[in-house]
Amino acid sequence: MSPPQRRIRELVAVTAAVMVTASLTACGGGSDAPVADAEPADKYVGIWTSGCQTTGSSYQYQFEMSKGGATAVNMKVTRVGYANPTCTGTPAGSQSTNYAFTIDGTGTASNKAVDKITLSAAFGGSFKQLFAVEGNLMYVSDGAPSQSYDTDGYPTKLNLNLPFTR
Repeated sequence: MSPPQRRIRELVAVTAAVMVTASLTACGGGSDAPVADAEPADKYVGIWTSGCQTTGSSYQYQFEMSKGGATAVNMKVTRVGYANPTCTGTPAGSQSTNYAFTIDGTGTASNKAVDKITLSAAFGGSFKQLFAVEGNLMYVSDGAPSQSYDTDGYPTKLNLNLPFTR
C-alpha cells in the first residue's frame, strides 16, 4: 500500500471514529439514563425492572418511563410472566397498562428522599404514591395492607425489599 493510500485509510478510520463518538455523545452514550437531572421528571426516564417475584407464579414488572413535562411522566407498566421460578428464558406471557403521573412534591419515607406523586391510569382513576430514585435503583410505595397514609393521602413507607433497576 502506498503512503497516500495508507493516509487516506487512516483519515477514513479517524473520521469514522469521530462520527461514532459524536453520535454516542449526542444520544447520551446509549444509556437509558438522562445525562443530568435538570427537572424533577428527568430521573425517571428509562426502563425499570423489578426483581423476580414468586407469589403463586413467577413474574417481573417493567416500567417504561418517558418524560411528559418538567414534573410529568408517562409510564407503561408491563407484567411479564415466566414458567419458571427464576424469571429467565422466554416469557410465558405479558400484560401492559398505561399510566401517567405528576410529581406533586417531595418528602421523606423509609429514610429516603421521595417524590410524592399522583398516578393516573389510562382506564380511569388515580391514586397517590411515593417514588424514590437513588442512582440506578428506584423504590416505590409499600403496597402492604398495613400501609399507613399521611394527612394528604400519601403512603408513608417504601418497599425497600423490591427495588427496580435501570
